[in-house]
Amino acid sequence: MKYIFVIAAFNALFFAALLIQKKSKSFHDKILFFWLLYLGFYTGVYALFSTLLFTAYPLLSAAFISLLMLHGPFLYLYIRSLINQTPKFSYMDLWHFVPFVLFNFFFDCCLIFT
Repeated sequence: MKYIFVIAAFNALFFAALLIQKKSKSFHDKILFFWLLYLGFYTGVYALFSTLLFTAYPLLSAAFISLLMLHGPFLYLYIRSLINQTPKFSYMDLWHFVPFVLFNFFFDCCLIFT
């Protein structure tokens, strides 16, 4: 299973490298690039250090799993930029990242008070 995650991380980073070489990048290409970059690093770190994370540092593994909450906002921003004729990033779009921030804030507060 570890090798499948390494291959998936390589594919995500490879497609991000292909996407950055594109001449005329639109807004949805930039979102997809950052999503692939995030996905590649996340999957690669999980593949290489999952046994260490889950056995030696159980609290760090919970924080690492919280990164899965970022796929929803990335997917929303990517689909919305594909659908809209004039895609723009507004500050209202940051509301989609609030569950991730609140979860990590709650997680950090629980670590401090325990």
